[in-house]
Amino acid sequence: MYAPKDSKFRTVQLRRKLYSHKLSDYETVENYLGQINKTVTELSSIGDAIEDGDLGMVILCGLTDDWDTVVSALCNLPENEFTCATIKRRLLAEDSRRRENINSSKLSAMFTKADKTVTSKNQNQKKKNEMKQHTTKEKNQKSEITCFYCKKTGHIARNCQKRLNSEKQNVINMSAFCGSTIKCKDTWIIDSGATHHMASKEEYFSTIDKSSHIEGIALADGRKASTMGKGAVSAVIKSDNSGSVVKFKTENTLLVPDIKCGILSVKQLIENDREVLFNEKGCFIYDKTGNLLMEAKERDRLYVMHTEPMKESEVVLNSMVRKETKSESLDLWHRRMMHVSKHKILEMANANSVIGLNCKKSSPTPCDSCLAGKSTRQPFSKKPTDSVDKRTKILKLVYSDLMGPIDVPSWGNKKYMLSIIDDASRYVLCVF
Repeated sequence: MYAPKDSKFRTVQLRRKLYSHKLSDYETVENYLGQINKTVTELSSIGDAIEDGDLGMVILCGLTDDWDTVVSALCNLPENEFTCATIKRRLLAEDSRRRENINSSKLSAMFTKADKTVTSKNQNQKKKNEMKQHTTKEKNQKSEITCFYCKKTGHIARNCQKRLNSEKQNVINMSAFCGSTIKCKDTWIIDSGATHHMASKEEYFSTIDKSSHIEGIALADGRKASTMGKGAVSAVIKSDNSGSVVKFKTENTLLVPDIKCGILSVKQLIENDREVLFNEKGCFIYDKTGNLLMEAKERDRLYVMHTEPMKESEVVLNSMVRKETKSESLDLWHRRMMHVSKHKILEMANANSVIGLNCKKSSPTPCDSCLAGKSTRQPFSKKPTDSVDKRTKILKLVYSDLMGPIDVPSWGNKKYMLSIIDDASRYVLCVF
C-alpha cells in the first residue's frame, strides 16, 4: 500500500521492514548488514532515527541459531563497548573466518580423495600381478600332474571329465535320504533329492513287473543299488492321533531291496499333478483340485509317514467297522440316525456310500414321532358359521383371554387376570 514519505504509516512500513530482516534470507553477513543500513537510512530521512543500542539488538535478533555463541559473547560486552559498529565489525570477522574454514575443508577433502584413488589403483595393480604369478605357478604344477583314471596330464582323477561322464551315464536314479535314528519299518520318507519313488518290500506292490531292472542307483551313503522290478504301490497311512487310515497309491515305483525305508520322490509327485507343501507343521500333498491326499510328520529332521501294505490294512479296516451277519430294519436305522429321512437311508444303502449300513430293503412306513413333531393345529375360525345366533343367544359365543404373570401384583397379591366377554350380552367378567 502506498503511503506519503513523511506519514506515520510510512514509518510503520519501514519499521516492519527493519524488524523482518533475517540472515537466512541473504547469502552473506555483508549483504544482511547492508540491507539493514539501507532501511535505517530511509527511516532517518523521514525523521525516525533508531538509537544505536536498539539497532544492535535488531541485528542480533536477525541472526540464525548457529550464531548463538557469537551473540552470547557480544551481549556480555560492557555497556560502553556494546555499539552498532562493534557488533558489525565482529560479525564480519566471524563470517570471514567461517568461509576460510569451509574452503580449507573442501581442499583437504579433494586431496584425500585423490590420495585414496592413487592408493586403490596401486593395490589393484599389485593384486593383478600376484594373481598372474599364481596362475602361472598353477599351470606349471598342473602340467606335472597325471590323472590316474585317463592317464593324461593337467588334472587329477577327482576332476577328470571322462570319469564324470562315465558315472553320469551309469547313475540313473538317486536317493538323497541318509541314515537317521528313526525306525524304518513300514516307513515312507518324503525325499526332495530322489528321482523316483522307491519301495523296499515287494508286499507293498499291487502290480509289479519284475522284468524291469535298473543298475547303478546311487544312494546317499555312497553305495550302489539295483532294482528288482517296477510297478504300482498300494498302501495306507495311519494317523498318529486318531488312528484313522488313508489309502494312497503310487505308479512307476521301483522295488529296491537294499534301502531300509520307502521313498516318495517330490519330483515324481509334481510330475503326477501333485502339489507338495512343506511348513513347520509337516509335509502336505494335495491333488490338482486342492484336496489333501497325504500328510507326513517331521521326525528326526525328516518328513515321515507310517504305513502298512494294503493286504494287511484290509484286516485293520474291517476290524474298525462292525460287520453284522444279518440286516437290520429300516426303522431301527431311522432311529439310530436321529430320524433322518428313510428315503435318504435307502439311497445311501443302495449306493454303498456308508460302510456298515446293513439296512433291509423295505418300503418306508410312517414314523409316529416324526408325524407328531411336524404336525400343526388348525387355526380358529375368525367368523363363526352361526353368525345369526351369536348375538341373540347368551353364551353362544364367548371371548376369553389370560394375562400374566404381572411384575407388580394386585392389592390381593394376584399376578394373573382372566377376562371373559359374552358376545350377545357384551357382559364382561374379570377374575384375578
